[in-house]
Amino acid sequence: MTALIARLAGQGLVDRAADPTDGRAVVLSLTDAGADLLARRRTERATRLAGPLSDLGDDDVAAISAALPALARLAGALHH
Repeated sequence: MTALIARLAGQGLVDRAADPTDGRAVVLSLTDAGADLLARRRTERATRLAGPLSDLGDDDVAAISAALPALARLAGALHH
């Protein structure tokens, strides 16, 4: 994690600061450049999905939408 945060900070995407209440901890904040990159990547992902989703029927889109919360929980469980 330290290497990842160092890389993100080196790229100007996050700022690191000492935690004022715990000297062992670091507080991270997203920079404007980091927020811009995040927004661009989200837009790119949405654009990539828009085409294939537009080819599906309303029932299929509704089923996918209904499944998203369960898929997010599954993804979270797999990361732990």
